[in-house]
Amino acid sequence: MKIIKGIFGFLIFMCLTFGLAILIILQFEPSFSAQKTIAIFTFFFSIGMGRLGYALFTGHITSWGVPKFIQNIDWKGILFKKKK
Repeated sequence: MKIIKGIFGFLIFMCLTFGLAILIILQFEPSFSAQKTIAIFTFFFSIGMGRLGYALFTGHITSWGVPKFIQNIDWKGILFKKKK
């Protein structure tokens, strides 16, 4: 079941990203010289977003964890003023 949910998440994120990018590309003039580059970038970006959707829907994104340098920061000292 987890794989099916992951594939569903992959397809949702990929299709939404690709569709939005196609709408943006269609706003340019047909003679726009970098249109092929934008199309290739859009394709790979949508695959990356699909991978993110897969990770979100299967729950693997929580297993990435928080890096040690972020865990070691004294957030209370940064966020709250100390009264003297």
